[in-house]
Amino acid sequence: MDSAKLIDAGAIFMAVLIAASFGFWQEYKAEAALDALKKMVVQRVVVVREAKETEIDSRSLVIGDVVILEEGSKVPADMRLLQAINLSCDQSALTGESLPSEKEACAVPAKSPVSEQRNMLFAGTVVVRGHCRGLVVAAGMATEFGKIAGYVAQDDGEETPLQRNISDLSKTLGYAGITLAVAFFIIGIIRGEPAAGMFVVAVTLAVAVIPEGLPTVLAITLALGVQKMAKRNAIVRRMNAVETLGSATVICTDKTGTITQNRMAVQEIVLPEETYSIAQGSLDENAMQRDIALARAVEIMALCNNALKVVSEGEEKMSGDPTEIALLSAAEDCGADERQMRDSHALVGEVPFDSDRKAMSSIRMYGKERLALVKGAPEKLLPKCARVLTQKGERRMTPGWRKKLSADSHSLGVQGMRVLALACRKIGKQDKYSADSTERDLTYVGLAAMEDPPRPEVAEAIRLCRSAGIKVVMVTGDSLPTARAIASRVGLLEAPSRVLDGAELAGMPDDKLGKMLPGIDVFARVTPEEKFRIVSAFKRRGEVVAVTGDGVNDSPAISKADIGVAMGITGTDVTKQVSDIILTDDNFASIVSAVKAGRTIFNNIKSFVRYQISTNVAALSLMFAAPVFGLPLPLIPVQILWINIMIDGPPALALGAEPASQDEMKKPPRNARAGFIGRDMAVSVVVLGLVMASIALAVFGFYLTYAPERAYTVVFTLFVFLQLFNALNCRSASESIIQRIFSNPYLYAAILVSLAIHMAIVYFQPLQEVFKTVALGGQDLAIIAGAAFLIIVAEELKKKFLPHTTAY
Repeated sequence: MDSAKLIDAGAIFMAVLIAASFGFWQEYKAEAALDALKKMVVQRVVVVREAKETEIDSRSLVIGDVVILEEGSKVPADMRLLQAINLSCDQSALTGESLPSEKEACAVPAKSPVSEQRNMLFAGTVVVRGHCRGLVVAAGMATEFGKIAGYVAQDDGEETPLQRNISDLSKTLGYAGITLAVAFFIIGIIRGEPAAGMFVVAVTLAVAVIPEGLPTVLAITLALGVQKMAKRNAIVRRMNAVETLGSATVICTDKTGTITQNRMAVQEIVLPEETYSIAQGSLDENAMQRDIALARAVEIMALCNNALKVVSEGEEKMSGDPTEIALLSAAEDCGADERQMRDSHALVGEVPFDSDRKAMSSIRMYGKERLALVKGAPEKLLPKCARVLTQKGERRMTPGWRKKLSADSHSLGVQGMRVLALACRKIGKQDKYSADSTERDLTYVGLAAMEDPPRPEVAEAIRLCRSAGIKVVMVTGDSLPTARAIASRVGLLEAPSRVLDGAELAGMPDDKLGKMLPGIDVFARVTPEEKFRIVSAFKRRGEVVAVTGDGVNDSPAISKADIGVAMGITGTDVTKQVSDIILTDDNFASIVSAVKAGRTIFNNIKSFVRYQISTNVAALSLMFAAPVFGLPLPLIPVQILWINIMIDGPPALALGAEPASQDEMKKPPRNARAGFIGRDMAVSVVVLGLVMASIALAVFGFYLTYAPERAYTVVFTLFVFLQLFNALNCRSASESIIQRIFSNPYLYAAILVSLAIHMAIVYFQPLQEVFKTVALGGQDLAIIAGAAFLIIVAEELKKKFLPHTTAY
């Protein structure tokens, strides 16, 4: 075997090794990036250690820890119950039971089946009602879930639809490349070319044309894209959400904590005969001693409350529902000692809040008597009140009182306040307290008016959504006046009539609801079932729907949505589990940022696909056209492989880092049903490839006539320049290169690195022998640069005069 063939073989081996190594590095980086994202979603739990309630990472639990769980919490370990208040747990994932299992702190026979262990909570199950304290008895692989997991190996590596499309595209192009390589070989033999030489060229051409790097570049682009989204407070749990985001046409958003700041604070306590302004500090220290109604209102706010004071990272803070935190903070502002009050009035029963009653009751001991302390929606509690607590004691509820108290509630609601009614009653001892036996014949105490101001950035985010063709709908359980006030303040409500109350929605047929949807901006006082109906109705209209939620009851709507978005701060564990994206700041503006990022990632994927395939078309066209015009083959195998490495290398990756266009949120959503490569993109790819091949062929023919000794090096270098200049073209489907001249420094760095290596191939003598190149003069480089620049001119003219062929 002669030395030239050994050099070729060695060069081809090195090219394949470099390509494989680079592909491995890309995939490793992609997997590492995704693993880092998974670690960002960590369950936090409240434990009692050294007589203090502390919030820790669930992975730090040890046997013997006492854990406090509330409704919506995912159970972090197997636990024996020490205290359980109206507790039910969904064990379906473990036992297959269709209904939640009632739990209590009791003794059960030894070796009872899991489904009959009423005094146990098991890791991986979900608390659906009530709250409790439990002792950790098993963690990790020692839990019942862990034992099952030991037998089952789960694979989370399912491809997204986009990845499957790219894989299918790669296979299609691969088959086409092999077919064309065979045709190329046959044509060469017919023309009398040496069979061995033609075989090597044909195989090399097939390797170069097959876009084996597409799936790898796609994986790392998605991984880096979701890392950027995570830095902008949106953690992607399911990769298909990235591509779906660009198609979103409707966002159904919560109000509290998403549109508002979720720092609820009690502004006023409105009693039947007096109003106290908490925010303005008008409450004097003797007010509670002077006003028995105020004292009772403060007791209800503090004791009908499951918020806790915990120590997290060395600081004491409140943990729990934001509304309950606000009530507890207000009680302390009024001079109440929360711990002393809870110790003095032991909890003996509770009727947890649910979305149907819109109320919660706590039964506390007052000496030898039991008192039911109740809080809830005014429209639900006021009809159940038979008496009014005044400064002189209880009075019978008259029509006049009822009208006055309803007016108080309405007046606060239209100001955008969240209003809770406070009530109480004496109650006897019962085996089990229920809503029917507790929440009747109540004594009305007053109203707690809270405000959660809108986030300042939300109004601009809603404006961006409208300009991007995305309809924003507020779906809230809050009252209609409150919802209308907040929606008006952030610019969401286009007209006062574009609101719908849950009561009206409940009796509305699905077909009528579907017809009304375009004219509704706000749904108020809706139940989780109604939220599910709203999402389903939008989807029946062909909309691509994103839905936000935080509670357990939001899970059906989030699961039904095309893009389920859970709140990272207030969201329950079960809601996060069924979601596609988690917002770490619970901010509506972060949803809009995620939509923009999703659109950008999808556009960048299309950009590098266009870049790679157009270069493949150019290489094939050049190699086929040269013999047709009576010219020798312009590229040798090792040169083709170098071009292939560059296609799958730094420029393609750098295209994945291209920032969003300035008008990204002025474009309508992408059609979710459209194919990945449409007609316009296919035309663009073919045109770019043919133009590059034509330029290279013309220059090759010119040099064969006037400087044949440099012709092969010139066409090789020109093709490299063409594909690098083409990378600049592919940054945007519609914007001029001038508009994005400084948009992506990574691309310029990739181009400079590629050019530097290629110059070494042209001028470094050992590499000249490998790649069969000769040194070029300044005039040659000027001709090459000028000819390559024509591809930019051609694309700019196409964007200017034939925009429909580029706006894909």
